[in-house]
Amino acid sequence: MANADTAAGKAVDTEMETLKADLAALKADLAKVTRQAGRTAGVGAEELGDKANEEISRLKAEVDRLMHLASERSRGAVAAAEHKIEERPLTSVLVAFGVGLVIGKLIDRR
Repeated sequence: MANADTAAGKAVDTEMETLKADLAALKADLAKVTRQAGRTAGVGAEELGDKANEEISRLKAEVDRLMHLASERSRGAVAAAEHKIEERPLTSVLVAFGVGLVIGKLIDRR
């Protein structure tokens, strides 16, 4: 049971790390667009505005896609964890109790 919970937790962690990496790439793309906009400030402002709007739309669509992907993957991990909990409810309660006890002891240490 603990292995299944750990695997589900690792899957969620992996997905979050992937999402963070994708968002970092998006941030880099946006910085690139900003630098390009600065270089061409005096030339074709209208054309630049159109390109910026297209890039912003593309980046927004990419963020939406990544958020949807992260949501779908996390739902799968949560469903897997719920299934394992339903299979072994007593073990799940004992694991939750143990984790709560450890966290309580750590907090109480101050």
